[in-house]
Parts: sequence; structure tokens; C-alpha cells
Amino acid sequence: MTKDEVYEYYLHWRKGSRTLSVEELFSAYTIDQNIFESSSKVINRLFYLVPDFFNSNLRIFIFYEENTFLKDSKQNLKLIQSNLKIQYNKTEYITV
Repeated sequence: MTKDEVYEYYLHWRKGSRTLSVEELFSAYTIDQNIFESSSKVINRLFYLVPDFFNSNLRIFIFYEENTFLKDSKQNLKLIQSNLKIQYNKTEYITV
């Protein structure tokens, strides 16, 4: 996905209420997690969590940037692929 596609999805999720700009949406990741690592490759995800109250219920829009790196013999990383993906966009709510 592109940044614009993620942003359009976010705007639809917000249903026309006050929204963040593209810059604000992508300004800070919440979690930085390596999900795979070998001697030659690292796959890392930067998770973005956007909380919202809708009909007096908390909901969270979650998307992530998945980055794939190759490692050289000195453990230096070279980015070879980067993708944006939406992890969660349901309107169901957890009742506590």
C-alpha cells in the first residue's frame, strides 16, 4: 500500500470527524519490533496506533510499515523492501 492509500483508509475509518493530516498520521510510530532475524536478513515492523472514541467507545486504527533488510558480513543493514499494511480496522468494540 502507499501512504495515500493508508490515509484514505484512515479517513474512511474516521467517518468524517476530525482527522489527522498525513504528516501527523505518519509522524511517530508506537512500536518498533524485529519480527525475523537471521545471519543475512532482518524483517522489522514499525507499528502505528491511532486511538479514537466513536459513539463513546474506544477503538484503535493500526497500521504498520514492514521493512526488509539484508545484512552484510559486518552486520550493516541495507533496506531492500518497505511495505505499508493495515493490521486492524474493525468497528466492533470490546466491552469491559
